[in-house]
Amino acid sequence: MLPPFDRYVAPARPRSGLWRTILGIVLILALGLALQAGAIALGLGLHRGDRAETLAMLSSGATPASVLVLLASFLPFVVAVVLVTWLLMRRGPGTLWGPDWVPDFLRAVLVLGLATAALLWFGPAGSGPAPVRQVPLGLWLALLPLALLLVAGQTLAEELMFRGFLLQQLAARFPRWPVIWFWLPPVVFGAAHWAPGMGFMSPLAMGYALAFGLVAADLTRRSGNIGTAWGLHFVNNCTAILVFSSQEQLSGLALWHLANPVETLFERPWLALLDLLPLALAWAILSRPAAR
Repeated sequence: MLPPFDRYVAPARPRSGLWRTILGIVLILALGLALQAGAIALGLGLHRGDRAETLAMLSSGATPASVLVLLASFLPFVVAVVLVTWLLMRRGPGTLWGPDWVPDFLRAVLVLGLATAALLWFGPAGSGPAPVRQVPLGLWLALLPLALLLVAGQTLAEELMFRGFLLQQLAARFPRWPVIWFWLPPVVFGAAHWAPGMGFMSPLAMGYALAFGLVAADLTRRSGNIGTAWGLHFVNNCTAILVFSSQEQLSGLALWHLANPVETLFERPWLALLDLLPLALAWAILSRPAAR
């Protein structure tokens, strides 16, 4: 192990038994879902309209309010990971973040933000239908601060689970088996992005999530914290949710919508690889300073 990663994993070693890790995952999911269900029940109890209609609207992701609610639904899992780590693993929640994560987070936001902007600016012309304005600019700007906070919370929930809790526990238990601690969290992360309703786009989303998970795991291994992975995740989801939406399920808060992405990919399948270019460039840049 690299020294920064060894220090990052060290707090997990005293309680790295596999049974404890499995129990921790079960408790995180159970507690997160329970808190989520409680928040939904409370919200519906305060709502005067038709509950079934309201639930259908909120789960659609087709309106700004529904996207904000869906993003907020990840916040209970932040609480769940922190509590289970504290109560079951008997270690401080700060060990999930690792030391010096703030500068790494900011560096990742800057690097991937610039790489994504460069691809959008210099990308191949005529590679697909022109984007369509989705949300009025005034409304989008008004909701942007709250949306950014909720995207930060949503991505933090996933980073704490996959690059924090799970990666740490497995690396502490199987330090000489990178095929387990390095590969298993990205594979599970990719599988978690399966969405049957997306059709042809679902395997692409899973493949992208797997590639992202491998990059995030490698940068966590190099830096010894989740700051870089969280920064990349934050920019990636801000781009896909708040700027350009390419799917119907979560398009309600995007400034633009990319029309007919499935048809475009059928005609030009190589375009799917373009989405990986900013991530690959960001990894090439961030892996060097992180390794130092």
